[in-house]
Amino acid sequence: MAPEGFRNLPVSVKVDVYSNGIMLLEIICSRKNFEPEIEEDQMVLADWAYDCYRDSQLSLLLKNDHEAMSDMRNVEKYVMVSIWCIQEDPSLRPTMKKVTQMLEGTVEVIVALRSHVASSSEARVNKRLYNFKHEARKAKGTKNRQFTIEEPCESAPQAYTVARWFADSAHNLFASSTERDHLLGRVQELERELDETNSRLEKAQAKIFASLKRKKKAVVKAMMLQEKVTSLESELQDAKATAAASQERVASLEAELEVAKAAVVALQERVASLEAERVAIEYRSIERALYGVWRKDPNFDFSSFGEHAVAQAAGWNARGRRS
Repeated sequence: MAPEGFRNLPVSVKVDVYSNGIMLLEIICSRKNFEPEIEEDQMVLADWAYDCYRDSQLSLLLKNDHEAMSDMRNVEKYVMVSIWCIQEDPSLRPTMKKVTQMLEGTVEVIVALRSHVASSSEARVNKRLYNFKHEARKAKGTKNRQFTIEEPCESAPQAYTVARWFADSAHNLFASSTERDHLLGRVQELERELDETNSRLEKAQAKIFASLKRKKKAVVKAMMLQEKVTSLESELQDAKATAAASQERVASLEAELEVAKAAVVALQERVASLEAERVAIEYRSIERALYGVWRKDPNFDFSSFGEHAVAQAAGWNARGRRS
């Protein structure tokens, strides 16, 4: 149970973060958070885990788990994450999103704080209650008798012991609240400064990456342009050589063109002459055909052959009458 349950404080999502931290420790160490039957310094898992982390003896938590021991770097990271999750002040606990990021390695895990680690108020109370029960059994000689705090006190010393135990518990839990609040405020201030620094660092890194990306693009573009310039220079030299050859070819073709133009003019004149001869021959052929028709029938109607044929027939009739 998170410390908020013992202090009548508002319950928030950070209670789940606390439970996640305890569960993570239990998974790493393969044991419960509170085990009364083992050595006193190991009863409360949260305290013992931090002591092992502080003394660089995390292997003690693994109970000869050779597979886990082969990856102590991740074990240390998981222990640090769990210690952050069980901070006594809920505001110091990270969000579940940040916990996931730390576990995945996308966010760096900073060194965990000791002065505000909540070794579980419930576990501390259970430990003190267990010690009290043990002492009570020894004093009463009832080792096997089930003793609960709800039992009526049979003597003034026992009542005093119970009252003293509750007073000591209350004193240990709340005596240093002023110092703790001061330290918590300082930690929160440092965390805000750290967040601001990280934010500025991320922005600076983003600007650097963007600048490097633009520079890389510019370099690649410059290299491409240089290659293109080299290619164009080569093409220009080839084009100049081709242009020189083309100019000679053009001069030759122009001379051939002049000769071809003269030949075309001569051919056109020849075609015109041949066309005139053809027309004359056709005209004479038609005239002979019409004359043959007229000789056979002077009265033949030539109107269907056009006005020229009619006029020609009329001329032939006139010459025939004169003769």
